[in-house]
Amino acid sequence: MNHDYTEEDLRIEAARQHNNLTTDHVYSVVGEEMEGSPVPSLTSDESTTHWDDLSPYDFDSAERGIDDLLSSAANTSAWAVEMGADEMNPSPHSLDIRSRSGPLYGRVHLAIHPSMPDSLHRKLLHDIGKIINENTLEQWDL
Repeated sequence: MNHDYTEEDLRIEAARQHNNLTTDHVYSVVGEEMEGSPVPSLTSDESTTHWDDLSPYDFDSAERGIDDLLSSAANTSAWAVEMGADEMNPSPHSLDIRSRSGPLYGRVHLAIHPSMPDSLHRKLLHDIGKIINENTLEQWDL
């Protein structure tokens, strides 16, 4: 069946809504979402500490910190929608582009298909890093 809209229209609208859901959040919902969720650094095979197990001071401080991070997060909504439409997943790894003195100039994030073997994923990251290092950093004298 033909529609008056295109697949691209759907993706653009999905990206707009994704962005709105992440940037137009309600502060109180942040705390509600934290309740019952484990604190990764305080969780092990033996025990789990949830955000709401923390002292009221630490919980409130963490809630403000998470709200600040959400408010300042980059709008990657279009990328996320395109990635999902192409059945890709974000790589847990990224490549940092730094000068020799250390400042971070950029970061490359990858999306990969779930069927990509881990060995190929690692080789891809290595090769992209090598290309960036040889062709960008040295030419720009960073």
